[in-house]
Amino acid sequence: MHKRGITSSELCKNYKDDKFLVVVDRSRGKKTYYTLAAIKRIDQYKLLRYADRFKHVRKLGKRSRQIYFSVALAIIKKLRVNDVVKIWYIGDNFPNLLKIIQRLDLDKVEIFLVDNHLIKPLKRIVEADLIIGEGELEKRRRFLRKKEISISALRTLMNIADTLANYIRIQVEKERRPLSYVLRSFI
Repeated sequence: MHKRGITSSELCKNYKDDKFLVVVDRSRGKKTYYTLAAIKRIDQYKLLRYADRFKHVRKLGKRSRQIYFSVALAIIKKLRVNDVVKIWYIGDNFPNLLKIIQRLDLDKVEIFLVDNHLIKPLKRIVEADLIIGEGELEKRRRFLRKKEISISALRTLMNIADTLANYIRIQVEKERRPLSYVLRSFI
């Protein structure tokens, strides 16, 4: 800070923009598959143009699911290449997922949007006020609005995580592809 007040670089710097919005989702079948995805807070509005493209996979029929996966995975790859969406974990090992979450710098996380079944184990390692359950999203609208977080962007990011977890589950369990083979296209 100069004697005359705040410099222009300090004025433009919003420290909240550096933080991440993180989602954790799961897909259950014979095994449970998990996805940990994130987006920088400043990039959240870039997801809004794709909000209508991503759906919850369980609500799709078998034929529409095949078409959906090809379109959705292409968009996810584009978002990853452009460094909008970060995929930090995809797999079936819950202890590994927890280790990755424990290694995150929680000062850089604004919020965790979590599958309702994962809230309890995550509260053991993450501050409870950072966690919002997937089912609580509408109830926490006012809280999110105060933090200037887009519910549509969070929902879209959750649907991206849901798409990845379900795609992995279907490829491994129904198509009988090895997990390592399926993961190669994402990591």
